[in-house]
Amino acid sequence: MLVLFFLGAPKLVPSLLISQVTLLTAKLAAFILWYTGFEVTRSGMNIYLPTGSIEVASGCSGIEIIFQQLGLALIFILMFPLNKQHKILAPIVAAILGFFVNGVRVALMGVIVAKGNQKAFEYWHHGDGSLIFSMIAVILFGLFCWFLLNINETKNKKLKSSIR
Repeated sequence: MLVLFFLGAPKLVPSLLISQVTLLTAKLAAFILWYTGFEVTRSGMNIYLPTGSIEVASGCSGIEIIFQQLGLALIFILMFPLNKQHKILAPIVAAILGFFVNGVRVALMGVIVAKGNQKAFEYWHHGDGSLIFSMIAVILFGLFCWFLLNINETKNKKLKSSIR
């Protein structure tokens, strides 16, 4: 039941928290654009490029993908025997990955708007393109989980060999 909670949890998040996450998403997207060489300015939740601008609305905050990742982290914690540090680390990494991947998505939409391609914007914002970023976040978290399981397996093998 707890895992199912994460499907509906974004609807329960207070609007103040959503607006804070939305502002952080706008900051991250503007930083990514600046770091990759774009001339960008940000004012609140608006990101301005020389040839266009985007407003990071609450629906683009990334709350949904963060909670999706947290649900996956909970499933991972429940399915596999992990030490205490890994049980704490998994949800933190899941949330950070969800937030960062969403920030990249918002930055990409800023580039698309600056290029003036409305069809591409619709695809990446509302269409199947938006789902690709959820898939990327899940794959990255899956790789992280695989890494944690390999660490645990290596420790268990060393422990078993030292007992013999």
